[in-house]
Amino acid sequence: MDSWGRFTHKAALLYSGYKDRVPGFRAELARVGVDGYVPFWGCTNPYERLLENLTPHKRGCVGGYFNTSLKHHAVVKTAYELGAENVLVFEDDVRFLNRVSVVLEAVNSLPDDYDAALFEWTPMPAAAAPEFHAEVAAIRADVVNGAWCRARRFYSMAAYAVSRRMMERLIDCYERPAHGVAKLRVCDHYWSRILEADPSLNAYVSRRNVCIQACPQGNTPMELMRAKYDGMGVDRGEYAPW
Repeated sequence: MDSWGRFTHKAALLYSGYKDRVPGFRAELARVGVDGYVPFWGCTNPYERLLENLTPHKRGCVGGYFNTSLKHHAVVKTAYELGAENVLVFEDDVRFLNRVSVVLEAVNSLPDDYDAALFEWTPMPAAAAPEFHAEVAAIRADVVNGAWCRARRFYSMAAYAVSRRMMERLIDCYERPAHGVAKLRVCDHYWSRILEADPSLNAYVSRRNVCIQACPQGNTPMELMRAKYDGMGVDRGEYAPW
């Protein structure tokens, strides 16, 4: 059985400034059986047209947050326009659990009614934000099955799947400023807003991170990436090497 086959579309977000990540990333996807994905190198034609739909204050945002958010939007909107029932997205620095069987068990046991599912959802930087610990503990207490919990708030966009219904909400949130947040930031801010606004959406997070981020993001030092996981008690040794 192709566990990943339950997702009709798959996408990999690649960054031209980090081409050194690509070989390891591709090998890691192959190791856990992910194939048939579309690589997104960036917001070049035809995706740069999406920029025209953003308000001036969003176009004026600078740095990796803007670029990353636009890429996520490009992936979601493209999948939606292709008629996808769902889309699975990975950023290019994910490393999965060493035990592939555990990864596939999580994929297979994801509830069929999901609108949003996060495979990696540790806040940053967790070590300096103890208030997150109680919130994460509450999320993990709302158990759906052996691999998944129900959630109303998300952290991190390193690995996720969304339904067509959630794609509509995300596209609307990105392209209608009155429906979004004040500034275009990392996508999880939008997700949390959307989930708060529409309780009918079925959102799940994995009980344990199916994968973690292995590389610093933009200007984020490696020590903060380590603190992100160490602060939440994630054993980095259980995942493919950094």
